[in-house]
Amino acid sequence: MIKKFILFIIFTGSILYSILGQEQRRVWMPTVQDDMVFLYRDKMALVIGVGNYIYLPNLKYPLLDAEEVANVLRDLGFRVQILRDPASDELRRILRELPSTEIGSVADVALLIYIAGHGTTETLIDNTKLGYFIPRDCPPPNDQEFSVKAISMYEIVEFAKRLKNRHVLILFDSCFSGSIFNLMRAIPSPVKNIIAHPVRQFIVAGGENEEVPDESIFKRFFIRGIREGEADYNNDGFVTGTELGKYIQENVERYSNGRQHPLFGKIRELEGGDFVFVLPSNKSIMPSSPEPGDGIIRPSRERWYIYKDADSEENHGEWTNWMAEKDPGRMITLSLVEKEHPYSGSTCVRINMNLSEQSWGGIAVASLANYWGKTPSDFAYDLREAQRLVFHARGERGDEMIQVKVAIAGSEPYGDSIKTPISSRWIRLTTEWQRYELSVEGHNLRRVITPFAFVADRAHNSESSITFYLDEIYFEMR
Repeated sequence: MIKKFILFIIFTGSILYSILGQEQRRVWMPTVQDDMVFLYRDKMALVIGVGNYIYLPNLKYPLLDAEEVANVLRDLGFRVQILRDPASDELRRILRELPSTEIGSVADVALLIYIAGHGTTETLIDNTKLGYFIPRDCPPPNDQEFSVKAISMYEIVEFAKRLKNRHVLILFDSCFSGSIFNLMRAIPSPVKNIIAHPVRQFIVAGGENEEVPDESIFKRFFIRGIREGEADYNNDGFVTGTELGKYIQENVERYSNGRQHPLFGKIRELEGGDFVFVLPSNKSIMPSSPEPGDGIIRPSRERWYIYKDADSEENHGEWTNWMAEKDPGRMITLSLVEKEHPYSGSTCVRINMNLSEQSWGGIAVASLANYWGKTPSDFAYDLREAQRLVFHARGERGDEMIQVKVAIAGSEPYGDSIKTPISSRWIRLTTEWQRYELSVEGHNLRRVITPFAFVADRAHNSESSITFYLDEIYFEMR
């Protein structure tokens, strides 16, 4: 029997390259003594709705639900891409490629995938039950092409395990046997205790042979749980995946008069963490009116990294503040996961700059995405204990010339506390990795919002297009 099927998948990762061009958001949570603990670098969502089928009855609500869920997620700070009526090959390609995408391979980026459409269950030879999601061009279950086009829950589980991301939460608004997931029940824990551990979580709308109504009760309480904060059982301003599962289970069972029995839990051996939603009412994530210069993020290690490796939780800052004479997007190409010949670790930073149409350009790493200090924000770095900036660089051909700077936004009212940037000489790169140092002692670095920046221009480079690499960028602290 084919039933209405809605699938939510919430991951720490990314899927569509089109999402990457939007503004990035870094999410922190407060702990004791005004310290800040890193939660997620960013939150992204892919919302998929399938309502117009080739071989099966059309559905009215999946596309409407997709729009509603997308709007709610945007309000919660997710960057959202909607995919309408995908065919089997397209959907399977997206799931296959996600673990190797630039953000899908990073531990601290939260991704939500919501899929709405038809689904069904198959009884296998050993009497186990297997659920399927049915894309737009999938035939009915009695057709020999069904197994080729349908997306099985085996594929979904393997897909979730292939992700290198820390937190994965998968929600199904469909009723089928959940035995494939081998779920382990969990007890809600404080956010600070679970954010560093990986997890694979599932929430299923109901058991086998239970019907999902056309207008989803599951979706309704999913939204109420994370938007209105009704799933925040301990009133800490966060909703964890475990809290959300408990809330949906209790309310869907009651509202459906016992006709639906949602299930939730975690995969064994990946149960230490928990997905975390930040509620709109949680004002402690980013103070709205900070005192300028009161740098809330204070380095506590001998090396304070801007870039160590793509998936390192020691990284600081956002590579979002692009600069150019006209349009930086036309002249700069950036990859933070370059795997070809890094200085150390498994990745480095690759930059290509086309100087043929614009005479100069560069990137500033900022404390907040696209933040230049024009408005108040407490998200700054206190680098008064820094002695020097250390970075490693090489050129693609050799002879490329760049200049590196620290604190370039001092002219803005809430910018860097130093008014004149600290700048290196113009550096001529070689094809081999070289270590470079820039002293920062004796400068007022009590508030820094642009701890690292580089520029290149046509006047110093003989070629109109240059490619160079950066790695192991850090401040040495006292």
